[in-house]
Amino acid sequence: MWHFHLMDAGARRQRRRNGSGGPREGGHCMTLLDAIRSGPMRPAQIRIVLICVLLAMIDGYEVVAVPFSMPAIARIWALPNAQVGYLLSAGIFGMAIGAIAISPLADRIGRRRHILLCLSLITLTMAASGFARSFWQLVAIRAVAGVFIGAMISSLNIIVSEYASDRRRGLVMGLYGVGLPLGSALAGFAIAPLLEAYGWHAPFFFGAALTGVMALVVLTMLPESIDFLVQRRPEGALEAYNRIAERMGHPTAAVCRHAPATPKWRSVPGCAQSFPATSWRAPSCSGWAMRC
Repeated sequence: MWHFHLMDAGARRQRRRNGSGGPREGGHCMTLLDAIRSGPMRPAQIRIVLICVLLAMIDGYEVVAVPFSMPAIARIWALPNAQVGYLLSAGIFGMAIGAIAISPLADRIGRRRHILLCLSLITLTMAASGFARSFWQLVAIRAVAGVFIGAMISSLNIIVSEYASDRRRGLVMGLYGVGLPLGSALAGFAIAPLLEAYGWHAPFFFGAALTGVMALVVLTMLPESIDFLVQRRPEGALEAYNRIAERMGHPTAAVCRHAPATPKWRSVPGCAQSFPATSWRAPSCSGWAMRC
């Protein structure tokens, strides 16, 4: 059975000087989440929060793309008031469905993959909205887009909260909460000239481009949820955990081997919490190994 925990550089040097015995008393070890929560907001954490705020702003744009474009759509298709209401409600209804039905998928595939999946499908549905050729086509597409907009919000909430320090969590969550309404407010400044110059299709194509760019940003810069890596232990979780730790400027995870009879959730003495991974083998572990 393998357990993973953080050891600072001083404790590791002490380990090297003292051979392969158990952890020396007073050696410091803690989980990465503990280190993030108890420490200051580091540049990598601020960058993660900023990415999530931008994603929330994109959500805000997509929520109001139809209402701001509605006068032009209603005029071209000669829509009665009832159909205008259907179109305005489709995306909101989809958001409710997505929050309930699609959000739990993140617990199985990971927050980062879930966000990427939602962004990819939002990009496709935004582009498809611009190509819609009938009222009911647009209603259906906007409902599907709403599903993934609503589903993504829950994963963003968790990522922001997880990478915020305890001291700054209230401020960070408040700033993140501004993202969606700010995106909706700024959308008007972008949509109005697009409608005037290119017609009602343009705001949707513009939204698809913005979402696609943010998908690339998430792919290259947004890390996985640490809690997901610890609790679910997907393939390559330790390596991902260590990459996050290095990016944050924290010590990487170490591996501690126990006897088979050791309870699954036994913590290493002196550690706030261990990183359990019962299915991993020693060769796959990139951290410092020691025999307990």
